[in-house]
Amino acid sequence: MNTRDGVWRQLVAAFSLSFTLTAWSGTSPDQIDPWLGAQDGDGIANTTAYAAPEQRHEALLDRALGQGSIPVIVRFKTQGTPLAGQGTRLTQAERTRLSARQQGVLNQLGLSNERDRSGAKIKRFSRVQGLALHVDVIDLMDLLDNPEVEDVFEDVAYPPALIDTLPLLGASSDGTFQSGGTSYSGQDQVVAILDTGVDKNHPFLAGKVVSEACYSSNLCPGGLTASTATNSGLNCNPAIAGCSHGTHVAGIAAGKGSSFSGVAQNAGVIAIQVFSSTSCGGSPCVRAYTSDIIRGLERVYDLLGTYSVAAANLSLGGGSFTSHCDSDPIKTIIDALSAAGTATVIASGNDGYTNAISSPGCVSSAITVGSTTKTDSVSSFSNSAPLLDLLAPGSAINSSVVGGGFASWNGTSMAAPHVAGAWAVMKSVKPTASVAEILTALQEQGAMVTDSRNGLSMARIQIDDAIAVLSGDGVDVPSAPIATPASAVYNTGFTANWGRVTGATGYRLDVSTSDTFSSYVSGYDGLDTGKQNSLAITGLSASTTYFYRVSAYSTAGTGLVSNVITVTTASVPTAPTFPIANAPTQVTSNEVTADWSSVPGATGYRLDVSTSNTFRSYVSGYKNRDVGSQTGLLITRLSPGKTYFYRLRAYNSVGVSANSNTVTVTTRIAAPSLSAAAKVTSDGFTAKWGSVKDATGYRLDIATDAAFTSFVDGYQDRDMGNLKILAVTGLSASTTYYCRVRAYNANGVSADSKPRSVTTRVAIPEAPTANEAVNITPTSFLASWNLVVGATGYRLDVSTTDSFSTYVSGYKNLSLRVTGRNVTRLIPNTTYYYRVRAFNSSGTSADSPVQMLVTAP
Repeated sequence: MNTRDGVWRQLVAAFSLSFTLTAWSGTSPDQIDPWLGAQDGDGIANTTAYAAPEQRHEALLDRALGQGSIPVIVRFKTQGTPLAGQGTRLTQAERTRLSARQQGVLNQLGLSNERDRSGAKIKRFSRVQGLALHVDVIDLMDLLDNPEVEDVFEDVAYPPALIDTLPLLGASSDGTFQSGGTSYSGQDQVVAILDTGVDKNHPFLAGKVVSEACYSSNLCPGGLTASTATNSGLNCNPAIAGCSHGTHVAGIAAGKGSSFSGVAQNAGVIAIQVFSSTSCGGSPCVRAYTSDIIRGLERVYDLLGTYSVAAANLSLGGGSFTSHCDSDPIKTIIDALSAAGTATVIASGNDGYTNAISSPGCVSSAITVGSTTKTDSVSSFSNSAPLLDLLAPGSAINSSVVGGGFASWNGTSMAAPHVAGAWAVMKSVKPTASVAEILTALQEQGAMVTDSRNGLSMARIQIDDAIAVLSGDGVDVPSAPIATPASAVYNTGFTANWGRVTGATGYRLDVSTSDTFSSYVSGYDGLDTGKQNSLAITGLSASTTYFYRVSAYSTAGTGLVSNVITVTTASVPTAPTFPIANAPTQVTSNEVTADWSSVPGATGYRLDVSTSNTFRSYVSGYKNRDVGSQTGLLITRLSPGKTYFYRLRAYNSVGVSANSNTVTVTTRIAAPSLSAAAKVTSDGFTAKWGSVKDATGYRLDIATDAAFTSFVDGYQDRDMGNLKILAVTGLSASTTYYCRVRAYNANGVSADSKPRSVTTRVAIPEAPTANEAVNITPTSFLASWNLVVGATGYRLDVSTTDSFSTYVSGYKNLSLRVTGRNVTRLIPNTTYYYRVRAFNSSGTSADSPVQMLVTAP
């Protein structure tokens, strides 16, 4: 029976909640599927562990009770004969059966007009077995008890997580990719961009958009929540933060211009707007609900018979996942697209995690992409973990923005469309290639980049090499490389160099003292250098002539050797020249990372650190410190806000060089210590922090997320002068906020303090509405009132006077946890009055309107 039915609906709400949670607590974990993870204040999955469903359901019920309603995704149980398998289309009968199951569940909830409790349109999936809607606590309990329902998930909302990079990826001067004398640029292929919409009138994207759609709670044209009409995929209002994002992403994947182009310049674009407008720190911004992303991907699947869709790009995500999140409801449609030959490419996230990536990129069948710089280093902001599939450029990427202009942006949001565009290029080479076949080609032929933060080595896409293999050209034995002159020549070594060869998976190096290579230097007879195209040769003799050559190899075999390069080591061993000291690569309040350039022939370096520019004294432990052969060192145990000087000398077996230049660096002043929030109310709290020596002021941040990407209006880098306490006001009730502070002076700004989180108290509830008394007898009646959102209980007064100057015994401020009470031990034929108040931890509401009744004779 629908819990909502019957006279006692409101009376059982609180009791049913308690009973249901108690019943669930006995469910064994092995009976329950894992879930996406706990949700933060912005509704973004933010945990690396999977909570048991009973914990997740309890959290959902708490949120529904506290907020009135929440968005959820309902997943149905498998019933009877399964629907068509992955990669196949549903028959009309299967679509009808899915629609009937959706309607049956809605009927059980008493929802028959396609609108949920919030008044929003219900989202029916066309392939995924389920639907999405807003539910209140009663609906949620009904769904969890429904035998048709396998599970209920929160409908998570994600934030949105470019093109001189093409030569790095192997493009020709015209921006296309060559193999076997043919140019490939995504012709006859389409890339789906699920984002904030696309400015199809931008010159960079003119004529590109072949199909459009919109799935959004409030940003589709005409007030709809779903549309495939012309212009439905246009960008959302640029006044809303993030609404240029989709145009920038589309330009990276498939833009075409007169001076530069996107990765797949001749591919088409399917523009699907999946974001909804919300508030971030008091300012409008956009978030994409999982349900709308699913509907967008279902639209892509439906278009596979019309267009050759190489990839769907999702430059969005949130949270922190160290393992695959395959219970995510989005996996079903990602699997279906993959089986049909279409990749779902997703950004790894911009939180700088070194052991985790964001959702939905954590789905195992997605192609998850991290970001690199144009010098092939992993971007500092890029999430990185063994779950990552590929790397692509994502730092300082120039692409189109709404209104006809261009902008340079950073993010894994920029890296992902490089890969989506690469997929279109690859599919233009071999339209029948599977997702796994293209992924293997990109991974095996990519340039390996090691993330210095965690030691993981991953492939940065190298499209020309990958298409050579995919097209069959890569099956041939690679051609001979071109060896180029040695560099960094000194008395005991040099660096050998050579050019890259398309289709090569590695190189083999020979070094000899004979130009006929009748003998080899030990260790350099066909030395496998991997994909490197340079190598430092060491351990040689002074004043000696050497010869080197190189050959390329692939799975088909090893090619011919290159030309031979002659090089003579330095004739007389000498002390090395002095090094060049560089600016430090990192400065904190008590540490500095010194940096310097390597010196040919040096076997090590000695470092001085002083507080005097004449080095008349030294920092303890840093006088002539031998740091070995490294070219950087973390200098520790320094004082905040103090000026230091460092210099170096290079040395080898012959002697020590002169001093390098001197580098001056001032450490940051110390970070303040932020106290726990005090005087917390429903709309504010008091922030307080300790003083910092030499600070002349402080700057305060308050955000609605732990990553400090969404700031409260007026609290981003707020200059507090020399104040160390602030009453923060104007906040929302029952909301978690994050606070941090920095100190500053004339020399700069400190690091952030350790952040503190504070959750504002719930708002004092509104006054209930007392209902007309029912079930009136000579000695009793039933008093009832409406359920008040945010109330934890109610207080009932019953009197024989309308001024409540006296009270019926036992009914003065009677505390109740339900929304009704049978009032007894009354006098027949007597006039009574009752009123009620709601309360919670923040206080008690005003009185309800008074109800009057007369007991029966």
